[in-house]
Amino acid sequence: MSDFDEPEDLNSLVAFYRKQCENNEKQIADLVQSISDLDPAYEELSKTRLEAEKKTSEITRLHTYASGLNSAIIEEKEKSLSLQGEVERLKVVEMELSKENSSLLDKIGGGRGITREEVTFYRDCRPERLRRHQSQPNFPDSPSRINSADASTLASPARSMRGRLGPQANGGGRGGGGLTSSVPAPSTPGSAPSTPTRSKRTPVHHAHTAHNTSRQVLRTVYLPNERADALVLMVESLSSQLEEHKNLSKQHIQTVIDEFKERESTFISRINDDQSTIDNLTDRCNTVEKRWRDSVHHEKAAIQKLQVAERIHAERQVSHKEDIANLHNERGELARELDKFRKNLQSHSAAGHRNLLQQVSEREKDVHTLREQYKELQTVYDSKLQSLEHKLRQSREKFKSLEERRKVEIAAFQKDIGFFKNNIRQLERELMNKKKDEIGNAGTNRSRSASAAVASSPSAGPTTPSGPRLTDDMTEAQRNASIVSHITDFDYNPSQIPANEDFYGGLAGQLNSDVHNLKSRVANLAKEVGSEVGVVGGGGGKTGGRKKGKATVLSEYGESGAAASTSTNSNRRRVVEPSSTSMRRGTYFGAVDMSKIKDVDITSGTDAKVINAWLSAKK
Repeated sequence: MSDFDEPEDLNSLVAFYRKQCENNEKQIADLVQSISDLDPAYEELSKTRLEAEKKTSEITRLHTYASGLNSAIIEEKEKSLSLQGEVERLKVVEMELSKENSSLLDKIGGGRGITREEVTFYRDCRPERLRRHQSQPNFPDSPSRINSADASTLASPARSMRGRLGPQANGGGRGGGGLTSSVPAPSTPGSAPSTPTRSKRTPVHHAHTAHNTSRQVLRTVYLPNERADALVLMVESLSSQLEEHKNLSKQHIQTVIDEFKERESTFISRINDDQSTIDNLTDRCNTVEKRWRDSVHHEKAAIQKLQVAERIHAERQVSHKEDIANLHNERGELARELDKFRKNLQSHSAAGHRNLLQQVSEREKDVHTLREQYKELQTVYDSKLQSLEHKLRQSREKFKSLEERRKVEIAAFQKDIGFFKNNIRQLERELMNKKKDEIGNAGTNRSRSASAAVASSPSAGPTTPSGPRLTDDMTEAQRNASIVSHITDFDYNPSQIPANEDFYGGLAGQLNSDVHNLKSRVANLAKEVGSEVGVVGGGGGKTGGRKKGKATVLSEYGESGAAASTSTNSNRRRVVEPSSTSMRRGTYFGAVDMSKIKDVDITSGTDAKVINAWLSAKK
């Protein structure tokens, strides 16, 4: 049991059982859901079962009622057979009575009186002798004699025999076939009372005593029994009734046997169902018993673990009680310290509250002062804003005018660029012709001296450090290409473009930079042409003087950068003065240092600053 002493094992076991309980709850929830889903089918099944039970009970009731009806039918058939036997017996009696009546009518003779020969008929016995005197008249002396003395002779033998036999002759004996009642035969007024016993006197004795002894016996007649036919019919009727009773009894017995077999099959099926139910319940009992044993085993193990855990918990509880007592003591000390601290805090908080209220009042005063100052500043700045808005409107109008002016200047720049390009082409052609003349007249030595003179001249400007590379083995086209590349190699100042773009904008600044570059190229070409002409003209002659004059004109305008001249030949010359083109339109600035106005922003809205910077740069 050392494995169960640790609380971790107990926790794991509790977690396991908790998990099992959760799984069982989930299964129960699923089962409840499935049952709720199957509720309609279950209700229909319940209704069907109730209807089946009703039909089964109805069928059982009908079976019972049918068996009762069969019994009642058999009883009614027995009653009908009894009545039929009674009817047949009555028919036999009627037949006997009809025979008796016919015999009586024959004896009477139709009103003529009694016949001479008197015959006495006896049934079922040997007749005694009958003596009669011939001297006696045929008719009785009086009616009383007939009623008293000869009553026995007039009475019907069959009726006297029925009276003597009693119930046996009327079907009350064993030959009656179990008849319920017997009908007595009717008696005629002239019939004599029957003698029930043999001790009484018979009609024969009465005849012997009533008449004279001297009478003579005429004859003795022996007749068959008149009831033989009736008895035969009665026997046949009883035998047929017996057969029908036997058939009815057989049918009743067969019905009872069938009912017994049906009940036996029902009882056997019930026994089988009960046996299967008993087997299922036995299996379930065994399963439940097994689970109960397992649960008892687990319960004992869990109880033992809980006891161990309880012992450990009790030990820990004792230690925790000691800790709790110590904590209570510490809590009391902390509470006392907290009371002291609360009292000190209340005293300090009262002073701080007073100071805070004083500061709040001072701050409120400051806020009131600031609000008044804010209102004053708001009024001042409102006026300033109005003035600034007015200035902004004016600056926008000026900006629009400057924008229009800039567009005009851009058009002028484009015209100047075209003009300068034409001048550059003319100068290149002249310079090309001069180079060719120099190469053809002076030769290689003169070109070297001319290059040295150009290099030593202080007014040469930013020319290239060396001339074109020409050799004797070059063709004319190669020489021309080398001269052109040397002529068109000018200095280009790309740092000037951002300043121009800042002042004029993107496209205008680019155009202004292109104009200045062209101007510098024209000036360089003019300087180079002047130096070339000066060197060539040093040799004297009429041609040198003409070229020198042209170079002088070009150098005057090339050094200052304020004018440019072009000449198509020696007799035509065009001088471009600043006052005539760009200076007159205000687009020429001369040698303007754009770095001075690179910080000027035309979009700032202050037109005065822009205009002053532009004027200072122009000056």
